[in-house]
Amino acid sequence: MAALVASRACLWLSPSVRTVVRTHAPCVAFAAGETLQIRSYASQKHQKLILAAQKRNRQRKLEKPPEKDKLAWIKKSKNLLIGPRRETYEDREKDPPVDDVYFTDKYMPTVYPAAEAIAMHRETHHPTVLCDPDALLYAFIELNLSTKKKTKFREDFSGTVL
Repeated sequence: MAALVASRACLWLSPSVRTVVRTHAPCVAFAAGETLQIRSYASQKHQKLILAAQKRNRQRKLEKPPEKDKLAWIKKSKNLLIGPRRETYEDREKDPPVDDVYFTDKYMPTVYPAAEAIAMHRETHHPTVLCDPDALLYAFIELNLSTKKKTKFREDFSGTVL
C-alpha cells in the first residue's frame, strides 16, 4: 500500500523528492495529513531581488551608449597623412637640396614624376652625351591598391607607362 501511495504522490513532488520516494518506497509511508511545502514561485524576499535586478537591467538598456572619442580618431588619421611610406624619419629631418650638385646622403632625396624621370634618362643617355640609347631604366614604383572597404579588391589591370 505504501508503494502505491508513493507512486501516486510522485506526480506532484519535486525531482529530488521523487528519487527518495522511488528508492525508499517501502520505508516511506504518507499519512493523509502530511504535506510537503513545494513552491512553484519565488519567496517574497527572493521576488524583491528579482524585481530589483529587472529594474536595473531596464535602466541599463535605456541608457545611451557612451560616444567614442572623436579626437583619438582624428589624431590617428592625421598620423597617416604625414607623408609617403618611402620617406623615413631620417629623410624628413634633412633639408631639401639648394644647388644642382650635392651629396645625396646629406639632403632630402628628390622625387620626380615618371614622365620627367624618363625624359632625364633619355637626355643623359643620348648619343651626344653617354652614347647608350639602349640603357636600362631602373625605377622604384609604389602603387596604392587599397580600396575603401578592406574586403573589396581592385579589378585586374594591365597597361604600359607612357
